Amino acid sequence: MLALLKGVVEEVGEASCVLVVGGVGYELGCSATTLATLPKAATSDVVLYVRMRVSDAGVSLFGFATKQERALFDKLTQISGVGPKVALAILSAFAPEALATIALGQDLASLTSIPGVGKKTAARLLVELETIFEHDELLQSMGVLAEASDLRVQESWSAEAFAALVSMGFSSQEAHTALEQAAQEGADSVESALAKSLKHLGRVQ
Repeated sequence: MLALLKGVVEEVGEASCVLVVGGVGYELGCSATTLATLPKAATSDVVLYVRMRVSDAGVSLFGFATKQERALFDKLTQISGVGPKVALAILSAFAPEALATIALGQDLASLTSIPGVGKKTAARLLVELETIFEHDELLQSMGVLAEASDLRVQESWSAEAFAALVSMGFSSQEAHTALEQAAQEGADSVESALAKSLKHLGRVQ
């Protein structure tokens, strides 16, 4: 079974990339989170952690920037009714540690903000994910829960800032990525998080 591929990124699409390894181009389905980490120019080798899925439609490959994201993809696709497409949509909206925070806090609103995830599916996902994050030794060993605890310190202001950005018309992924950058720059309130996020999103010069 393929575990990882190391090569040069030839092309980046909306939900996939083409990674050239030894002269062969592999098309890999990817989350927006992974795609955002890829270089824009084919100048250096990139390592993507891989999963292969076989269905009636054929063989599909999926690539992830981190082992944590790949592990969570595995867990998500084991949940009844969650296929690779929905799993990637979830991972596009939230990094593993953010999803852990949502699951442990039973944040239904955040999950229903993901395209294709309705209230019934979100409610079922929260139950399944809470169990996964609380008991899965692999995710715990990868530090996902520890990172989630750090995020929960920001929860009181970041959730409000996230909702404000989404209400302005930004996608969940755009809001999440901008808030992550804002937090890295020292945002510690709704006001500072919005100011820094809007700068990243191009609304403030």
